[in-house]
Amino acid sequence: MGRTAAVRRVRDALRAAGEAHGDPQLAQLLRRLAPAENIASQQKVLALVVDLLATETLPQALDTLTSALTASFAVDVLRLSLLPEVASGIDAREGVTMLSAKKLAELFADSPVRMRPINGQPDPVIYGTSVPGVRSEALIVLTTPGGQRIGLLALASHSPERFSEQQSAELLIFLGVVLADLLHKRSQG
Repeated sequence: MGRTAAVRRVRDALRAAGEAHGDPQLAQLLRRLAPAENIASQQKVLALVVDLLATETLPQALDTLTSALTASFAVDVLRLSLLPEVASGIDAREGVTMLSAKKLAELFADSPVRMRPINGQPDPVIYGTSVPGVRSEALIVLTTPGGQRIGLLALASHSPERFSEQQSAELLIFLGVVLADLLHKRSQG
């Protein structure tokens, strides 16, 4: 699917989620994935996806991601951790770290998303050494549509209640797939 077609499909999903004349099948799917109280979150994630698809460079995509997640989802710290072979095709910048395939497999052995409180210091492999006060996190595996794991997106909060195992992960999984596809394509040139 080309970029223009993907943007149109996401715009259709936005319409289905809350605007008139949306695709009824998408609307039904969105209602099934999350209860009514999560529709606002769905719309925010879908709007973020449209914004991400509209970016031209990886730094623009990361800035878009960071500003949207910190403003709309109460995320205090965002880190992108990539496998070395993916990171090598991307300009390094603050907020991007490298991690091994082994570490990635350990973190996501049983689920594509881990939401949990942090007791003690956050993992320096993911966050580096200068992230004081982080009390909970959501770790999202980045898996391309072809099934290749390329890294993770870490969302962290100073609130110990912000991320927990009881929260629904579907929207984070969706965001992870979109971001993984975008990063994979951008790292390929």
